[in-house]
Amino acid sequence: MPPDLSVLLDPRTDPLTSPVPAIGAKSPNARTSSSEEPNGEETVAGVDPESTPLVVFAIVTSLLLAAGCWFRPDWRWLLVATAFAMAAFAVLDLRELIHQLDESNTGLAVQAGAVAILHGAAAVTAVILRRRSIGREALAAA
Repeated sequence: MPPDLSVLLDPRTDPLTSPVPAIGAKSPNARTSSSEEPNGEETVAGVDPESTPLVVFAIVTSLLLAAGCWFRPDWRWLLVATAFAMAAFAVLDLRELIHQLDESNTGLAVQAGAVAILHGAAAVTAVILRRRSIGREALAAA
């Protein structure tokens, strides 16, 4: 990566008294990528996926969906909503897996992969239960 020469090219600075930036150093006016905020945290659609309120919301939503599927397995719309939510969580877990592999964090990458598999299995289970509920309704109608 070539050194950032914007400091030297800025007409407001004196090239003789301004320090030359080191190779790979970011200039103060360099832009960060669209997936990172200025403080270095990654975002998804402008939201930090690791923020405490979002994590609490995901946990509460998962527990409510699980309880709803347990006590009301005949509500097909709930099974569809559960399948979509679990598939979305699996995608986010895969994103975390890739991030941890980039950071050379093998232990967390293994955990993220395991959780992604569990979320995927929950999505598939919800789809299977929905199909079974359709089959039971067809048998009951006959």
